[in-house]
Amino acid sequence: MGRAERQIHLRFTVPLLQDRQSVRLAAARVRYAVDAGHMDPSVAQQLFFALRLASGNLRFLEQEALWMDLAEADLDREADARAGRDMAPKSNQIYQVRRSP
Repeated sequence: MGRAERQIHLRFTVPLLQDRQSVRLAAARVRYAVDAGHMDPSVAQQLFFALRLASGNLRFLEQEALWMDLAEADLDREADARAGRDMAPKSNQIYQVRRSP
């Protein structure tokens, strides 16, 4: 029986946790292993806790990357404005309204 248990544990693999989708896939694999009786529920509970932490960390990293991109865009816009290159079109250009002298 010990050898069979080792083989079952060797078949359970967790994907590399690169994004939140892979965390969801890992959680589904843990659920399946518990339902099939291949994993002890207490071990699964610890894995779910670790996956929840990983999901929160990945969510924070995604938001941080978005914030960094927005900050870079603001800095570029400010640099263009200081250099006199206003990149945003004027309202009369957007709506093609003639300027009166």
